[in-house]
Amino acid sequence: WFTDPDYGVPRGKPSPQGGNFIYRFDPKTTNTTRLAGPFERPSGICFSPDESILYFSDSGVTNVFHHIHSYQVKGDGSLADVKTVVRVNPGNPGTLRCDEDGRLWTTAANGIHVYKSDGSAVGQIGTALSPAGFCWGGDEGRTMYIVARRYLYSIETKVRWSGWRSAGPARQVPNQPAASVAP
Repeated sequence: WFTDPDYGVPRGKPSPQGGNFIYRFDPKTTNTTRLAGPFERPSGICFSPDESILYFSDSGVTNVFHHIHSYQVKGDGSLADVKTVVRVNPGNPGTLRCDEDGRLWTTAANGIHVYKSDGSAVGQIGTALSPAGFCWGGDEGRTMYIVARRYLYSIETKVRWSGWRSAGPARQVPNQPAASVAP
């Protein structure tokens, strides 16, 4: 599952794929299927913990408030019932993750915003500059790493990313100090 916004296409040139869409790659058949769109600039994408809902951010240039939308994922892998979950303000949602309790975490112009699955605000982590992305890692999967232009932040959270899986104990390379593994 991925989005393919046309950020690299020169201004005034048409998008090679004819728009900005959500796709699904099937590793069994090696087929890539266009599932939804077109959208203005779909970017971040994630699933609810039970994988029944697909969330994605749309941070296009004409949106006053940038949005996070959701689809129901049907048993055959198709999508249904698109909904706008939240308008992110100040905007620019990009990286998008669900935690193990189903809350949505997204980059925004002033940090990381956290929302319940119904779109109600939970809180935010402020950053000095707009974050470009984030992920969870660390031994217990509770350390959030945030990249914000020239800064790299790490912060311990009380939750994990919904897709976090333990990689087990770090393996030590001979003649090298032990290091933690960030899944």
